[in-house]
This record gives sequence, structure tokens and C-alpha cells, in this order.
Amino acid sequence: MKAVSERAGPGPFRLPSAPLLSSVLLLLGLLPLAIFAADAFEAFRAAAVDIDGASHDGATRDGLAHGRGRMEWPDGRVYEGRFRAGRPDGDGVLVWPDGSRYEGEFEAGRLEGEGRLEFADGRRYVGALHDGVPEGLGTLRFADRARFTGEYVAGRRQGWGEFRAADGERYVGGYADGVRAGQGTLIGADGTLFRGAFGNDVEQGYGVRVSPNGSSLTLEFWENGVRQLSHPIRSSDDCRLRHARRRWMIQASGCVDGLAHGRGRAVSLDGTMFIEDGRFVLGRLVQGRAVALGQPEEDA
Repeated sequence: MKAVSERAGPGPFRLPSAPLLSSVLLLLGLLPLAIFAADAFEAFRAAAVDIDGASHDGATRDGLAHGRGRMEWPDGRVYEGRFRAGRPDGDGVLVWPDGSRYEGEFEAGRLEGEGRLEFADGRRYVGALHDGVPEGLGTLRFADRARFTGEYVAGRRQGWGEFRAADGERYVGGYADGVRAGQGTLIGADGTLFRGAFGNDVEQGYGVRVSPNGSSLTLEFWENGVRQLSHPIRSSDDCRLRHARRRWMIQASGCVDGLAHGRGRAVSLDGTMFIEDGRFVLGRLVQGRAVALGQPEEDA
């Protein structure tokens, strides 16, 4: 099963003339991840909506836009909404000449709070923003109907997330620094399921692959997206383990009277739990712990 691609999509899209939106596009992850840089985030955080050369029609205070009003720029940008001390502040709508628009909350000219970004190529982000970048829970939809819903920190995917590709593949699980990391579940368009560990956007560590009809389960080990081990998961009466109300397949250094005894690893026969480095005494786990693989079935 091929990995879900979160970087594929339509070709380059037309950027509005305002530098603000091109920064937003970059920070939302609509361009390849390789071009991200910390200084790009910091540069955007320091920027506010540029009001130089713009004309204002609306309420004022002390000669500055204050209250509800409308502002137009020579390049065709238009903002309608609330102002405070001369800058957009509160709820408002900012539209670019190509039709791209942001509707939501502003603070001192920055995109701050809950909002909706719509791009001319059909992509949309709805969710929380802080200092102009996604922060908290949000959903990014692509023109090809792919979408990501999950947690953002400083404009990058961080924590839990779900990505649905246009071809039906789906990933539900952990993210770190914008890419898949930690425990996750990857479901192919054909229904094949991989439940296990990810790192740097690819399979990394132990996991279980389940056939589309659930008839066969395989324990796998991956290094940097390359499978190193594959072993069918089968029950065995020769070496048993009693733990967490589950039946297990054991790969231990020894067995006594049909019970696991020694060091080794184990995977539950339902493919949901794994013990990587355990110590067993007469069929009981006395050292090490069982970890849940992937995501719960209701999420995946």
C-alpha cells in the first residue's frame, strides 16, 4: 500500500499581490514542506496589515479609523469591518483582487482568533489562528477534495490529526513539526490498514498490517519507511501469555509448561497492542508495558 501523499495536488497557484496572503499560504503548508524556515514564521508574526496608501470610509477617533468602516488599497484589496486605533481589529472581511478572502477576527491588523481563509484556487482553511498562523484546531481543504483536520502549533501540524487524500486513503494519528509522527493508523483506498508507529512522515518501528477483510494480520518492523520484518500473527498453545484480557502471539527467549518465560516481544491477536521489550514469568508480564497501536477503531 502506498503512503498517503499530503504534498501532492494541483500545480502552482496564483498569489495575490499583497505580501500578507502569500505569507499565509506558506505558513498553512500549501507549499512543499521543504521550504519552511523558522525565520519565515517570525517575519510574518511581526507583520500587520499594511495601511499605507489606503483610503478609509467610516467612523474615526482622533483622526484614526475606529469603529466600523471600509478600507481600500491601490492594488485592489478591500477590508470591511471593525477598526481600532487605525487598524483592522475585531470582526471583518479582507478580500484580494483575485477573489482570495479572509473572514474572521483581527487584532491590531493581524489575523487572530477564529476565521476562514479562502484561496482563489479553491483551498480553504477554517479554524483558529494566532499571530496570523494556524494555532489550535483547524481544517484545511484542498481543491481536489483532500483535507486535513487536526491540531496546529505555530502554523504546523502538531499533535493529533486526520488527513484524507483525494483517492480515499486516510491517516489518523500523531503529527510533530508538520509531519506524521508517533502512533497512527493508515488506511488504504482498498481497505488495507496499517496500525503502528510513524516518524518523519513514514512508517518507523513496529506495526500491524490488516488485510481489507480482516482475515490476516501481520506484525511488521520498519526503518525509515523500509520494511525490515514481516511475520504472520497466529495463536500458539506452545507459549501463552495472560495480559490485558487479550490473547497474544509471543516471541520470547523461553517457555515453561506452555507459558511465556523470559524476555521477548508480543503482539495481541487482534493487532491492537504490542509489547516490544518485555520480561515474562510463567505467562505473566512482569516488566515492560503494552502500548496501543495506531488509533482506536472509532477514529480510524
